Amino acid sequence: MPAVELGNKIHWIGVNDHTTDLFEGLWPITQEGVSYNSYLINDQKKVIIDLAKSIKVDEFFKRIAEIVDPSQVNYIILNHMEPDHTGVLRVLRKIAPQARILCSPKAKDMIQAFYGINDQVQVVQDGEEVQLGELTLQFFMTPFVHWPETMMTYEKKNRIL
Repeated sequence: MPAVELGNKIHWIGVNDHTTDLFEGLWPITQEGVSYNSYLINDQKKVIIDLAKSIKVDEFFKRIAEIVDPSQVNYIILNHMEPDHTGVLRVLRKIAPQARILCSPKAKDMIQAFYGINDQVQVVQDGEEVQLGELTLQFFMTPFVHWPETMMTYEKKNRIL
């Protein structure tokens, strides 16, 4: 399945996984599979919001390349740190080493602990905004919606959360 345009300059670039047997190590998903939802914003600044599990690295980067050169990514936004949402992070950092990682305060230490990444990591605060060109992102902290570091990213012009 190719990338899907969701709004002006915003695309779903997620991947579907039909090889994982258990979701969260508990619930059988062999028949249904699971989606790793990820989004790309192609404005003056190129942004990827959330990533994918490492077993889907080839398919994930193919989706990005349908829209932009992955080496041109300016921001990587991590709304949640669980490895099925961040598993391709090291590969993306090798391809786009200049990309700044935006995350919640609690996620910063988790990025170091999970992936050994310290550089180009920027904490965003509740309500903070980042201008991308035509589009603007705003961040909302949502601790314990799933994990203690979770946040949400809202694009103001398209009104997409």
